[in-house]
Amino acid sequence: MDFPAANQPIITALQLPLTYVISPDCEDPGRWLQELEACLAAGARLVQMRVTGPMQQREALGREAIQRCHSASARLMINHDFALAERIGADGVHLTAAQLHTGAQAGRPPSGWLSASCHDPQELRLAATLGVDFAVLSPVAATRSHPQAVPLGWETFADWVAEAPMPVYALGGMRPDDIEPARAHGGQGVAGISGFWPPLDGAGLV
Repeated sequence: MDFPAANQPIITALQLPLTYVISPDCEDPGRWLQELEACLAAGARLVQMRVTGPMQQREALGREAIQRCHSASARLMINHDFALAERIGADGVHLTAAQLHTGAQAGRPPSGWLSASCHDPQELRLAATLGVDFAVLSPVAATRSHPQAVPLGWETFADWVAEAPMPVYALGGMRPDDIEPARAHGGQGVAGISGFWPPLDGAGLV
């Protein structure tokens, strides 16, 4: 059945989980993959591979990661790199804020989803213009990684997300316990690294 284009964000939201797990960088591939498996065992179903380094190393890690994700019925997004996503058969590409502003790789990946990092209403509008399927908006709360950043707070998050045509995850200082407030303020759910990778105290993810 074909659905009107206006319904696509609703369809995407129904397909997206409540958590979007973002990986840390990889210093030890074996340990990184073990931590990925722990996330998947806890219920992670949408993971972003955010790893730097030589292409050959990232590709090898990505191929292992995509196999594990698909075995767990999870999707793997690749941060910024369209070529890597295509080579390993990833489930989509996550655009950086810099890519939004430059219009780099404005076309969609060969298959799968397109998502983006946003920090203000302008970037949410840029993401919408590029036709992303979903976005993350940060920082909602204070974070140790960016202590100088001023948190948006839930009310500002809600105001900005209300104008966005696509599902938006709350990012920045989030934990699984923040799913309910994120949903109450118009978000798809929550995203993060430290609060989700690996899952804390065996906490389940949704």
